[in-house]
Formats: sequence, C-alpha cells, structure tokens
Amino acid sequence: MNKAQLGKLFFTVIGLVGLSLIIRNYGVDQIVKDINSIGFNIIWILLSFIPVVFCYGLSWQLVTNYQKFNHSFLYNSPLFTIYAIISIAWNNLTPFLKIGGEPVKYMLLKRHLSHTDALNSTINYNIIHIISTLLSLMIFSFLTPLLFQGKSSIFFISIGSSIALILSIIIYLAINLSKMKNSAPLFLRQQLSKRKIRIVLFVVKRSIRKLYFHYQHDPQKVILAIFFDTLARFIEGLTFYLAFHYINHHIPFIVAMMLDIGRTFIDTFFFFIPYQIGAREEGIRFFMENVFNISSIGFVTVVLLYRVVEIFWICCGYIMWLFIKPTTKRDVPTL
Repeated sequence: MNKAQLGKLFFTVIGLVGLSLIIRNYGVDQIVKDINSIGFNIIWILLSFIPVVFCYGLSWQLVTNYQKFNHSFLYNSPLFTIYAIISIAWNNLTPFLKIGGEPVKYMLLKRHLSHTDALNSTINYNIIHIISTLLSLMIFSFLTPLLFQGKSSIFFISIGSSIALILSIIIYLAINLSKMKNSAPLFLRQQLSKRKIRIVLFVVKRSIRKLYFHYQHDPQKVILAIFFDTLARFIEGLTFYLAFHYINHHIPFIVAMMLDIGRTFIDTFFFFIPYQIGAREEGIRFFMENVFNISSIGFVTVVLLYRVVEIFWICCGYIMWLFIKPTTKRDVPTL
C-alpha cells in the first residue's frame, strides 16, 4: 500500500469515526423517528434536484457551440440536462476529488461536436462553474452578517471562508488538470490516452481565450451561464428546506439556501475526505447554531437525506449512461 492509499484510508477512517460519533450523539432512534415522519414525502425531496440540474444544463449549453447540434436551443436543453445528470453521477462516484464526470462530459459531447469543440465546452463550463462557486460564496459572505444577528466574528468567518474556498479551488483545479486521467473510472482511463491528456492541458489556455472572445461577441450568453450556474447553488437549498419541513423543523427558505452554500464550502474545503463523511454533518450543525443562530434539530437526518438524494441521482445518471446507445457524433442519443 503506497502513501496515497494510506492517506485515503486515514481520512476515510477519520470520516467514519466522526460520523459514527455524530450519529451516536444524535441517536439512531431519533433518525428513525424523523424518517417515519417524512413518509412518502421523500419523493418530493428526491425530485427537488430537478430544477438544480436543469440550471446546470442551461449553463453548460450556453458556453457550448450548440449551433453545431442538429436541433434548436430549446430542443437541446433536455439533452444537456441529461448529460449534466450523467456527469454529476460520475463526479459523485469518485469520492475524493469528484472529477470523474469531467472526461464523461467530453465523451458525451464528442458524439455531437469535434474533439476541439468538446474539450472547449468541457473546460469552459468548468471555468464558469468555478466563477459561479466564488460568486455564490461572495454573496454568502456579504449577506450572512446582514441577515443574521450573531457573534461579532460572523463577518470574519464569512470572509475567511471565502479566502479558504478560493485557495481550495485553486488546488482543486490544479489537481483536476494533472490527475484527470488517474481519477477517472477504469473504463474511462482505458479510453483516455496520454495524447488526449496533453490535448486537454494544451486547450485550457486557448479555451480561456475563446471564452473571453465569446464574451466579447456575445456577453449575454456568458453572463446567463454564470447566472444559471449560480442560481442552481441557491435553488439546491430546496432540498434542505423540504427535508427540514417534513421533519417539522421549519426554517426560512433563505436560511436553507444559505445553508446549501455553506455545504458547498464544506464539501470543497474537505475534498480530501471521501464524500465529506462527518465533515458535512458537523459543518451543517456549526452553520445552523453559530452562523444562522437557529436550532440544529434534525440536522443529522437532513444531511443523511441529502446523501440519499445524491445516491438516487447517481443511480439515475448511471442508468441514463447505460441506456445511451453508441451513435455517430452527429446523432442524438437514444434514451
């Protein structure tokens, strides 16, 4: 076992120990009681991800040369939504860096576009995604001290979170570009040659230039792409809102949205812990009690339900992947 594997094992054990302690303190009986109170309303919690992934699909489509597709923008929007579900599923199947979906994006678009356009789209969307992540956290940092009365350190916590997230994203991007091949699932690694990896690295700089060029000639699309991707991060708070609502702990929707931005920070900052086990749960409790000054009743159950939503859409994405049959690059996939 090499050092990398030992490191992964160490952080996995730390996460599992932390999660077990959190669950023990919260109480398994209480989790069962919370879940029983939800009943069939869990369907609405599972479906709350649909508007989120639709916004992600729109954002991705806006920075893609979709004119080369056979159909109109509106016709292709469901297709990009499906592709977004598939890529997010593969991202979540790589527990440490969550970049398994990046080569999947490229492979899916390669069915419709040239290799260069597919790479440009994949890289450009990641740039938009990073910008949106920073923007959402900036909004979080400025709104938190304005909307929530709490300790005097809240503002500094928010600003510190912003700086920490920026550093984490820089590290994440560097690892993303250099480790894309090794972090991909086995069947993807077999299809990604060293030459293709060199192409990805070479195209990054040109993709940034093309994105800037695209902004100069059609700024509305780039701005809309950033808007929809940022909006998705706030809409994702709907999952927290519904989960807390159905366990009879009613929180304002604005708190649910801000809570999900806090989750984004936690997941990004603790990317080295597989699936952020334990870190996400404790982070949500910290934000609720120390930042938003509300009771954290039900936080363990809600975070576990959030994980159930992720697992559900991983399954959906994988099933969609299996049902997409091989086609020529100009054909629309058969689902």
